[in-house]
Amino acid sequence: MTMKTRTCVILGASAIVLLSAGALLSWRSPAVRDCVVRKCIGSQKTLADMALNDPDPSVRKSAVAKLVSQSALEHIALKGADLSLRMSACAKVYEDGLLFTLAQISGDHAIRLSAVTRMDDPEHLADLVLASADDEVRTAAFERLHASGALLRIALKAAEPALRLQAVGKIADPGTLAALLDRSTDDAVRRAAFALVTDKNRIAAAATSDRDSVVRKMAILKVNDTPLLIRAALEDPDADVRAAAAGRVTDREEVRKLSREGDAAQQSRMECALAILTTCFHLPEEHRARLMCATWEALHYLRLPEVVAEAGPVETIKASWRSTSAIYDQEKKMDGEVFTLTLVMGKMKDLVRHEWVTPFPKGVFAKVTVENFGFTPCIPKPVELLKTLFTALPEEARVRLSASADETVRLAAASTLTGRAALETIAAKDASEAVRKAATDRMRELDQAAAAEAVKE
Repeated sequence: MTMKTRTCVILGASAIVLLSAGALLSWRSPAVRDCVVRKCIGSQKTLADMALNDPDPSVRKSAVAKLVSQSALEHIALKGADLSLRMSACAKVYEDGLLFTLAQISGDHAIRLSAVTRMDDPEHLADLVLASADDEVRTAAFERLHASGALLRIALKAAEPALRLQAVGKIADPGTLAALLDRSTDDAVRRAAFALVTDKNRIAAAATSDRDSVVRKMAILKVNDTPLLIRAALEDPDADVRAAAAGRVTDREEVRKLSREGDAAQQSRMECALAILTTCFHLPEEHRARLMCATWEALHYLRLPEVVAEAGPVETIKASWRSTSAIYDQEKKMDGEVFTLTLVMGKMKDLVRHEWVTPFPKGVFAKVTVENFGFTPCIPKPVELLKTLFTALPEEARVRLSASADETVRLAAASTLTGRAALETIAAKDASEAVRKAATDRMRELDQAAAAEAVKE
């Protein structure tokens, strides 16, 4: 070494100032370079150059140990000569934006994972959850996420359904849950979010107006508003929601008081509910809840505007029950029931009465197939009551009812029509396969009846 080189680098025994990486690299001894770097108090750029370019690992490591420049450390974490050096540089990076870059683009899984486990910015973490190709990085980023806004992004945009649901489970903010209900198109996500909602007004609104019948049913099971429950039991378009609401209306005295309050529509609903509760009160206790639910369901269809237009409103309703049984031999007996609804309709002169009877097994094999010797209930399907009602209406009324928006009403109408032209149109064009089949079956039934009459003549 010349005297000039020595005077450039050595200023004292305890302090060394590095003027250039080129000058330091001209020292052939790694030990000397390492000593100089460890005692260096000079340029961050020079230290970064040494960390990247010195051929000796210990010198590179010492240079990283002295570095404090965040951008330089990030660069070394990406471009350093060996993984140990890159990891050492990554461990000293603390700026969230630089950690985000490392977690995104580093070619080393260990670097990506180390970076994400020290990030705090929720939007950067959400970006990794949504876009990283490294599953462990995505998982680590998600575990660090707690901000509601970022979790909302995951619940709305994550590709995996399970991840969207996990994000919902971490949201506690009511406003974020409300936003998720409003914006998500994923039914499972909306249902999970609604399960966490506690706001009474939001729950009440969902019970009557949410687009998803499952959410409406969840809301019905949370509310204690009797007028709302009665409205849902009579008017909700989904049978499961109606049943859930009907099962929660049991207090006759409360309904009696409410029947004198509210507008005309509410009073009408309250009077209908009171009639159901009153007539079903006399049914056997062990069967009451089930048959009362069936009565609510029947009233739903009888109160549809198109049915009221043809048959008039329900003026009175009476439910009755009796036991019955079928005996197969001395050892085999099956108990059942007969459930009857008798109605007075505003536009009809005669009573409308329909019975539902337990469907006992019949035929030559009944004796050997009957295994349940206890009680078997009847199955009160509303469509059967509608058939009985529609049979008493003029043909033109049944034709009009066959155009109802409600599938059950159309099914009952198609099953009672007598005009072949109308039936052929329904069989060819109705949107419901069940209604088309009912029309086809009805034409076959009419043809068979006509053939039987011809034989008699």
